[in-house]
Amino acid sequence: MYSLRVCLAVMLFEVAVCSAGALAQATEDRLGDPLPEGAVQRLGTLRLRGGIGDLGYLPDGRAMIAYGGEVEIWDLKTGERLFRERVISGSIRSMDAREDGQAVLLADSGGYVHEWDIANNEILHSFPTVQGVLLTARYSPDNTRVLTTGGSPPTLKEFALATGKELVSMTGSKLYSFRQGIYGAEGKTAFVDGGYSGDNPILAHYDLAAGKLLHAWHNNYYSHARSLELSPDGERILIGSRTMAAEYKIDGYEQLKRFTGHQGAAVTAVAYCKDPSQLLTGSRDGSIRRWDRETPEVLLRWCPHAAYCTHIRVSPDGSRVLSYGGGMVVESDTATGLPTIAWERHTQGVEAVAVLPDGQRVVSGSSDTTLRLWDITTGEALAVIEGATLGAYAVAVAPDGSKLAAGCKDGVVREFSLPDGNLIRELAGHLGYVRSVAYTPDGRRLLSSAGDGRVRIWSADSDETIHVMREHRGGVLSVAVSADGRQALSGGRDGTVRLWDLEAAELLRTFAGHRGWVQAVCFAVEGGYAFSSGRDGRILKWNLESGEIEAEMVHGSWVRALACAPDGKYIYAGGDDSLITCWDLTSGAKVATLRGHAASVVDLAFTPDGEYVISASLDSSLLVWTRPETLLAVYVNAAGEEVVQLHRQGQATCWTEAQKGANPHLAVDADADTYSATPSGVKGTGALPKDLGMKWDAAVVVGAFEIDYFNAGYAPTDAGQQLQAWDGEDWYPIEAQVGKDDSGANWVYTFTPVTTSRIRVFITEFSQGRTAVREMRVFPEPARLQERP
Repeated sequence: MYSLRVCLAVMLFEVAVCSAGALAQATEDRLGDPLPEGAVQRLGTLRLRGGIGDLGYLPDGRAMIAYGGEVEIWDLKTGERLFRERVISGSIRSMDAREDGQAVLLADSGGYVHEWDIANNEILHSFPTVQGVLLTARYSPDNTRVLTTGGSPPTLKEFALATGKELVSMTGSKLYSFRQGIYGAEGKTAFVDGGYSGDNPILAHYDLAAGKLLHAWHNNYYSHARSLELSPDGERILIGSRTMAAEYKIDGYEQLKRFTGHQGAAVTAVAYCKDPSQLLTGSRDGSIRRWDRETPEVLLRWCPHAAYCTHIRVSPDGSRVLSYGGGMVVESDTATGLPTIAWERHTQGVEAVAVLPDGQRVVSGSSDTTLRLWDITTGEALAVIEGATLGAYAVAVAPDGSKLAAGCKDGVVREFSLPDGNLIRELAGHLGYVRSVAYTPDGRRLLSSAGDGRVRIWSADSDETIHVMREHRGGVLSVAVSADGRQALSGGRDGTVRLWDLEAAELLRTFAGHRGWVQAVCFAVEGGYAFSSGRDGRILKWNLESGEIEAEMVHGSWVRALACAPDGKYIYAGGDDSLITCWDLTSGAKVATLRGHAASVVDLAFTPDGEYVISASLDSSLLVWTRPETLLAVYVNAAGEEVVQLHRQGQATCWTEAQKGANPHLAVDADADTYSATPSGVKGTGALPKDLGMKWDAAVVVGAFEIDYFNAGYAPTDAGQQLQAWDGEDWYPIEAQVGKDDSGANWVYTFTPVTTSRIRVFITEFSQGRTAVREMRVFPEPARLQERP
């Protein structure tokens, strides 16, 4: 890959087009969605992912999805998000579109019902229901009343929409809990489902005018939140429950048909199709089935989700199905089951990543049973490789880049050729998930480890195992091979790290120091050392000769992934908190925390030149991050929170009480004499860049500048020229009064207000090497100096 350093140097003199430069400047991914700070590309997409409150269609076919208090509206024919705003302060539990499509009824977690005007993004009506665990709110057929369902205690209420006046209130007498209430065809009765109480009924029919129970039936333990629907003709009711879906004729409550056969039996969502002879069921296995409701025969089955399919909605024209499960919203074609938008992404969590020798492509493995080959510059999926049975939980690329190995859930290691993805061979022998795979540097051997507690060594030209190493007392979650190919590391559920002689397949040493499973291991670049991490949230550096712990770094949550930079200066860790931390191996200090994933980070890999690190996450995406050498220091505020990361090139956002409308950044002079820095709050010998200041996207009026340091060790320069402003063409000095504020902890510059787009502050030293800056504030008028956030 073209060097990032060279590319940046060229860009100082001319506009250059190069792959590394494109990555360096990226602020959006392939689909135009913003990238988190520090990331330069996303592989896959997070669109339509995350926990939802509800989903549905508007009458014109647009899809609407509730995330917390926000509503998104999509045109899923084109993949365009049309609207995204916070509509209410609470969390939305249910949505029901009015038949004219102009308004939506919302039920929130605080027990309120709201009618929301879509076009004007305003609440038309809002009233409390005084129901514990409000679950749903539904329009009456004439749109003048609202039916609400409270889960526990089970209550069904009806309100006048215009006034919020309570019209009817009923408590479930036979159902242990309620799930969802819906109106009957004429709006005079209501149906509600529930359950979780032995042999009690889970479906009930109520007369709203009389406020009484008409009938309770269908004893099948429980139903789910969106598993009740009235037929389009209003004559039948469909319910999903613990072991089946069932359809009943309302007149006489006669059971018409049962729909069974889902894996796990439970039917967790139901819907009628546009065609009155067909219906849909969703299940805990993540699948959707389309049935002929008369026979009943399965006409089509597809699996859009990794787990429980809890919501199903059919589009107004009947051609599409919107569903949710396993953390993802998917729209499918009703006739074929295929997704209507073929976004390039894994449909389930990404379990592993490996970089090809060219440094421009990576391969990812997922529990969705596929592997994908990606271009990290463009974010394009170059190939999709099928055949990772039950899911790929580990991947490795051969040193020459000609093939890859995938460790699969069925206990088989599969090798595929690159880039065509043809299956080369299947290596069977493990019992349980294959959790890790690694090639030796010469490519002649392949190591694998699995939940059976074994590490196996395979030959490149034979399907038989050369050696089986059995010393672990539990599953082996990670293996790594040394740079010379003579040794291997393994980490397992027994809490140990083990060092192996690969030639003799003998155990050399056992390292015990973790409190819980060891989930990642890697060799240090410098030789003689290794790193491990696990469920105790610690990263340990081991002396391979003495067996002693040389250093300990605390990430916090379970650490599932480690990657050591090729130059040996930094190590990255990824954990269940969805964060990636970067550690300076000289000082042992954390120099960066990268935020951007929405679920656990389970694997990390560096490009060979060390320019980028790629993270794989259970949120179904990968992110490409800039090399760790660009990170110089991390600043924290008074609460100890990271507020800015200082980079060698460019600027980083700084937390500030700046002039309203301004967009301040921390600025570092590219020609500064020194770039070294000691991380926040850690004693050392570093010094900050000489030019530390503020930069705006446009000129602003500034009259005061205040810096709150980690301690009072800042020393003003003897030259007296502490501050400069930019006039658009050149720097000019600012005559400022320099002193402390009332607390004695903060240095304050006050001066005659100037209009500038940048301020320079010259910093010389901090006592004891402390370099952390708590806060930086800029004010348009000196009189505001004493104001505190």
